Amino acid sequence: MGATASSVPAVLPTAQSQLGEGVLAAAPLLFLGLLAGVCVSALLPPSVDVTRVVLTGTMLQTAGLALGAFSWSPAVFIAAAGLAGVGFGLTESAIGVVAKMTAEQSAARTLTGLTTTVALAACLCPLALGAATLAAPGSIVALLLPAAVNALAVPALLRLRARVRAGAPAPRARLSVTAPLVALAAAIAVYVGIESVISGWSSAIPFELLDIDPSSAVLGTSIFWALMAIGRACAAGMLRAGSTPRLTLTSGSTLAAAALVMAAVTVDRAPAVALVCLAIAVVALAPTYGIVLGTALDRTDDRGAPRVSAAIIACGAGGGALLPLGVLAVGQEPGSALTFVTLAGACVVVLTLVLVGSATSIPRSRRQRHG
Repeated sequence: MGATASSVPAVLPTAQSQLGEGVLAAAPLLFLGLLAGVCVSALLPPSVDVTRVVLTGTMLQTAGLALGAFSWSPAVFIAAAGLAGVGFGLTESAIGVVAKMTAEQSAARTLTGLTTTVALAACLCPLALGAATLAAPGSIVALLLPAAVNALAVPALLRLRARVRAGAPAPRARLSVTAPLVALAAAIAVYVGIESVISGWSSAIPFELLDIDPSSAVLGTSIFWALMAIGRACAAGMLRAGSTPRLTLTSGSTLAAAALVMAAVTVDRAPAVALVCLAIAVVALAPTYGIVLGTALDRTDDRGAPRVSAAIIACGAGGGALLPLGVLAVGQEPGSALTFVTLAGACVVVLTLVLVGSATSIPRSRRQRHG
């Protein structure tokens, strides 16, 4: 998933020079494919082996990236990005369910560890692609590298035997809409919006503020994902040491909001300091996604987990589109003080929603299973 998330944006400049301007539509198509994959997973009956969904999603990501590597026109490249996005969506919605069923204590703890791996892969992939394009200038065949990364996961998935315990024959689980789940879904939407603003402009912000050569843009993406990996690894360590998911997220969101306010204050007079503050905010926010999704799944029975996971991830996909569009709609530059203040306010909203969503106790059956 990490390789797919970062590889398509990373090769867009090369693809544009090789295939033409039309390839820029590949980025939104990757996102739309993700949303389509999530919606498809929500329609699957609960009797479907969830590991098969993960396997199918992984294979679609591999196929999409491989097709992109050998694209001969913008239309083919865009279609390849959409196909990879569908696989991404299937994998993302199903992997949370697998984490829930295999977690010894809490899905939030398991997902925090898994998302650390995703961030690490997303950090390293652009660097590997950059090195490969140096060996073959102007070629997008380097997309075979992330395709191979996805392919390597297939044998491990074939050995995984986690199934949804749905009973036989199980009717389709209805999505139980409760106030805590609505609050957590809204928190995911706002958080993914924050992440989309920072990750989508992870190269534009530093190069805008420091006036660096844009040919080094790939470094911005890798630095962002490196910070995400650091933040998630630190959170995973805190959780293993006995911290609760709620306390970990509260600490991170508070620190992120303070750092973003400081970035807004210093961006005009000391842009380098503002970038350091932004980096601190990225590290602090990094574990939010896994903790919020895991918290929602911890409050859901196994049969309803696939639909809850898909619904919450779909909310995140919507937020990932709306907040960046809102920033652009008010005419703000990616690195403006108002953008940073907006993100700080969004962090407070996320924290408030998570505190509301996690205030209720876990059902008795879930407490017995997770100790």
